[in-house]
Amino acid sequence: MKKNVLIVDDEKALLQILSLVLRKEGYNVDTSETGRAALDMIDRQFYDLALMDLRLRDIEGPELLRAFSARRPNMKRIVLSGLLTSEERKELNGCADAYLEKPFKTEELLKVMREKLGP
Repeated sequence: MKKNVLIVDDEKALLQILSLVLRKEGYNVDTSETGRAALDMIDRQFYDLALMDLRLRDIEGPELLRAFSARRPNMKRIVLSGLLTSEERKELNGCADAYLEKPFKTEELLKVMREKLGP
C-alpha cells in the first residue's frame, strides 16, 4: 500500500524535485508552499509523513510542528532545514521524528523515511 507524504516548503524547485523523486519511489505526494495550506490539507486527508521546512513565510516551524502533532499525532514529521541552533533543536524536541539539514542527499532522505515509516 502506498504511503501518503506531504511536503511543506516555500522553495518551489525543492517541492518539484522531491515530488518527482518520491513519486518514482512509489509514494503518493502532495505539496504545500505555506503552513496554513498544509494545516488545511492534513485536516482533510491522512498523511503518513510530513516533510517540512522550518522557515516558512506564514507560520514559524515550531508552531506548525506542534499543530501537526496535535491534529495528527500518528503522522511522522521530518524537518528539512538549514543549520538548526541548539535552542531550536531543544524547542522542537518531541515534535519532530527526524531532522535533515539542507542540502541533503536524496538517498539520505529516503533512508530516514523508510526508517520512520517502516515496510
